[in-house]
Amino acid sequence: MRSFSSSSRVMRISRKELMDKTRLLKEFRQFLGPRSITGDYHKNKYYYPTQNNKPNYIVNDGKSVVGESPKLGQPSRSRNVDVPGRDPHLHPFPHNIYTKTAYMIPEHLKLQIVEDEQVNGLHPQEIAHKYGINLQRVEAILKLSAIEKTFQPKEEIAEDLKSFATIMKRMFPLFKGGYTADNLTEIPTPHKTLTDRFLTIEENEPFGPVDAAKILHLEPASKTLKKLTEFNLEEAQKQQQVIEDEKIDIVYGKKRKDENKLFRFTMKNVGEFGHRYGASRRDRKLDRAIGFDAAGKMIYLHPDQ
Repeated sequence: MRSFSSSSRVMRISRKELMDKTRLLKEFRQFLGPRSITGDYHKNKYYYPTQNNKPNYIVNDGKSVVGESPKLGQPSRSRNVDVPGRDPHLHPFPHNIYTKTAYMIPEHLKLQIVEDEQVNGLHPQEIAHKYGINLQRVEAILKLSAIEKTFQPKEEIAEDLKSFATIMKRMFPLFKGGYTADNLTEIPTPHKTLTDRFLTIEENEPFGPVDAAKILHLEPASKTLKKLTEFNLEEAQKQQQVIEDEKIDIVYGKKRKDENKLFRFTMKNVGEFGHRYGASRRDRKLDRAIGFDAAGKMIYLHPDQ
């Protein structure tokens, strides 16, 4: 995003001149600054990734991006200042203080979450309220932990993956709990409230959120929050058992040498009907239509006949 002063000379620049390819390329090179012999833009303060767990987002403070800041008395390219209340370490967009960078879960906390689930037998929702982490993030940590145990990268890219992961971990802010905890009291927007609803009431008739919930046949927010923060472990285990029962057991046959077919057998309960693929009768296909020749003999008609 480029900002311009309100002087008459700048305001006379037409859109065609502003979007000129040569002009944009020149400004892009000015933003990058000089290039070293290794190909790095070493004087650009946004070129190198931060390694202190503090993101280095662009700050619209009018200071020079390349080299030193302009001296006192010299005109600055941008006269805009940063939005009040914006933390450059958390807000990536200069004029948007509502978009924040998510905190990264440290490795020691991930190990503690896995231990609570596997050793201590805690439910993921209990772990979420224990550390103040969103339930979806807790479930993702547990799932990825199980994948990492069996994941074996190729030797050609193992070192590159390790180096990439190390640099990325140092770029994002760390989760420390407290004021950085996730908001666990967010209520999903009810589907019925996404459309307009009009109601005529008396001027002196009291009308509040509870009355609106009754009209929309929605439970009060207090009950919804209670369901989000409390759960029945036995009911959760029953639901998980139902999901496990619905899974289909499949057995693959052994593929022998010089065979290009692999048989798959699906377990079925006695008395249940399976699904049959294809037509039940060959005569339903176009190339199996029945006709009669001149002698009255039944034949299978070809589509082009």
